[in-house]
This record gives sequence, structure tokens and C-alpha cells, in this order.
Amino acid sequence: MTINILHSIDTKESGGAEKVFLQLACHLDSNRFNHFIIAPGGGWVENQLRKHHLSPIPVNPHGSFNFGYLKQIIHTIRQNKIDIIQSHLFGSNVYCSIAGILTRTPVISTFHGAVDFDRSSERLVKAKFFCINHGSAKLVFVSDDLIKQAEKRSPLKQAKIHKIFNGIDLEIYKPQKNIYIRQELGLDEEDILVGTVGNVRSPKGYQFLLQAAAQLKNTTPNFKFVIAGDTNDNIYSELLSLRAQLNLEKQVFFLGFRDDVSRFLNGLDIFLLSSISEGFSLATIESMACGIPVIATRSGGPEEIITHGIDGILIDINSPEQIADTLLQFKNDPSLQKRLIDKAMQMVRSRFSLESMIMSYESLYQSVLDVQSQKYL
Repeated sequence: MTINILHSIDTKESGGAEKVFLQLACHLDSNRFNHFIIAPGGGWVENQLRKHHLSPIPVNPHGSFNFGYLKQIIHTIRQNKIDIIQSHLFGSNVYCSIAGILTRTPVISTFHGAVDFDRSSERLVKAKFFCINHGSAKLVFVSDDLIKQAEKRSPLKQAKIHKIFNGIDLEIYKPQKNIYIRQELGLDEEDILVGTVGNVRSPKGYQFLLQAAAQLKNTTPNFKFVIAGDTNDNIYSELLSLRAQLNLEKQVFFLGFRDDVSRFLNGLDIFLLSSISEGFSLATIESMACGIPVIATRSGGPEEIITHGIDGILIDINSPEQIADTLLQFKNDPSLQKRLIDKAMQMVRSRFSLESMIMSYESLYQSVLDVQSQKYL
């Protein structure tokens, strides 16, 4: 029997959650699942869906409480006889959970990071979690740390909690070294290219990357830093001001959004995650799969990916000193980099493949539908 599944997300630009949303919409078993999609129109998400010949139902999810958005979800569920709803991110999880209650449709709510519920007041967060707790059949988190962060904000129904690590397509993310970033920026052969991927937002901690670059500038000027990510946030102008203040225009480059992440990563010598908060960090495992040595902060998700000193290096958040010291360690010990790369590539293949993630979600959907069918016998 074909399962009608509704995928929902309330953002339209590129990010880790949006990538997982697309992976599920595009890679679930086509013989078992018939896809329906609700997402904001006019952005990266819609463009990617259309590349895969999927037509989303465009919505405007914004507002303190958007009855039109809720009405559209309910209409889509009833019109298309939806069997199960897969929602992503806090806002979409709330609306889909309410729609699930009203239509008696099971909802899988996936949480990708603590940023969403950290932005809301305590009272509002508890109200939203109340809706999700009661309207969702399962609450999926991408790391144990994210479960702990959510439980600090509101009690969760333990029987509903489920962890599924994000996965990546290992046919796309693999070693394919190139020099196109160096050519684009006019860098020298001996420059050490340190890069990161992530939209320019406060949780990414890019100010600490800049401060580390300033520490290294006088002693090791051949360290160059590149940041790939959307810059449509007020913090971008603050970071540009800090870069100018530290006189780092020739050391640190903001490249804006890049759609060629695998190619970008394969142009790096070192991947650096400077975040102060991460639900998981797809970019970290993407870098590992590409054979790039990784330095990442203990910001939540990375601690569940990296075994310190074995397949990557973990450092404290808010510490430009540790960033600078670890980069120098990498420069002075090429054998360390090779050991980390070899172990990291093995680890990613065994734990974080796209196939493993898809199988976990498919198994979860089936178990929820089995319970649902018994409930209404």
C-alpha cells in the first residue's frame, strides 16, 4: 500500500534542517511513499524541490499565530488523504501537531537545533511544546544534546522521544581535491586555507574565528579563512566592522551562499566549526567525508560526531586562543592530520550515511502507522 506523506517546513533558505527536509522528500522509497509538500515559496528550498520534479504547495507561515497557514495544512491533509506528516523545525512542528490533532493524522516532529525554542519566552515555549507533545506521535531529535536542551525548556513525553542522526550522500561528499577557491581569491600555493560552511548567524560564533585569525596574522600570515554562507542577517555588518577593525581583509573572506558545498569543502586544507550552539552539524560530517581534517567546538552536536584526538579535534566554545593553537598544531604536525582524516572517513561511512538515515525514518513511519491502524480497528 502506498503511504501518502506530507512534508512541512517553515523556512525557505539553505541550512542543515532544510537539507534533511529535502533528503526525505527526495530519497524515501518511491514505491512506498507518495509525497506532498508544504513550504514557503520563492527560495532555495523550492528551487531544489523543483529540480527533483517536486511541486511544493507555497505557504506564508509567518505571524504570531497564522490561521491561514494552519488552514492550508488541514486542507492539504484532507484533500490528499495524508497518512503521516513529517514536519521540521519548531514552528512547523507546532502547526502540524495542531493539524494532526484536528485531523487524527500522526505527526513526526523533527528538531534540528535549539535556536528556535531559545528565541521564545519561557511561557510561549511551554505552550508550543504542549501542542507538540500532544499532537505528535514521535519527537525526533538529531542528537542527545538537543534532547537535553529541549527538556530544559519543557517536559517531554519520554515514550515519544526518538533520536535519528542526520546522514549525507557519500556519492557526493567524497575526496575530490581542487584549487578553485585559491584561484578565485588569488591565494598563494603555500597559503593554508581554513574554511567553514554555515549561514552568517549569531550561533555560528564567527567573531571567534576572526579573533583567532588576528592572533595568527603576525606570526603565521599564510593562514587564510573562508566563510561560505548566506549573509542576510544584521550580524554580517558587525562582522565586517570587526574584520576591518582587526585589519583582516586579506586574511578572512566572506563568500556568501554557495550551492556547491562538496566542491567548496574539497578546496580547503582544514575545516573549522566555531559555533557556540549546534544541534548536529551536517557540515562537520560532510567535511570528514571529503577527507578534510576537522576542528570543531564543543557546541552540542559535534561531541556526538567526533572522538577527540581520534577522528577530529574538539575545542571549547568562545575560545579564539584554542582555535589558533589547534591550527598551529595542525600546521606543525601533518601526520596528525592524516591520522584524523583516515579515521574520520571510516567513521562517517559507518555511522552517518544517507541510506542509514532514510532507513531509520522509514522504520519509524511504519511503526507509527502500525500503532495508528490498531488504534482505529
